[in-house]
Amino acid sequence: MYKKNFGLIAFCGLISILFANVSFAESEVDECIAPGEEKLRKAIEVREKSQEELQNETIDEETYEKRCNEAINQALSVFDRAIAANPENPDFHYQRGLAMVKWNKLDTDAHEYFDKAIELNPFYVEAYYQKGLLFREWRKIEEAIKQLDEVIFWKPDFGDAYFHRGSL
Repeated sequence: MYKKNFGLIAFCGLISILFANVSFAESEVDECIAPGEEKLRKAIEVREKSQEELQNETIDEETYEKRCNEAINQALSVFDRAIAANPENPDFHYQRGLAMVKWNKLDTDAHEYFDKAIELNPFYVEAYYQKGLLFREWRKIEEAIKQLDEVIFWKPDFGDAYFHRGSL
């Protein structure tokens, strides 16, 4: 009886250590991503405020572009540093691509960051989804369908994937 309980206790201890390491890894990811997301929110605020000023003719087009570029580059640099520190983390690549999409930089290499996230984690459903939306924007319908089909395959309850797949 003692040996069985000892084995169970040891097993539970091992499981708690493994989960503690997973939690640490997740909190480490959050610590790297949160500042980038905050800078992205601020960049979007700068863009919106600058758009108002541009419409009211209190700034010129050049000032508007400069402010916006500085703001988004600050956000992207946070994700770039996270990728440089841990290039094998798919979340950092995904977040870098997502920041570009949220900024409406749809003509950029955002899909390459999603590709890298998928390469590092072939089950990264959100990366397939974002790629599908990018391909839809680019009117590459077959590619969009392929990506959204991956989402539906891996996560059948992903309602937005069905919606966008049906709209193609």
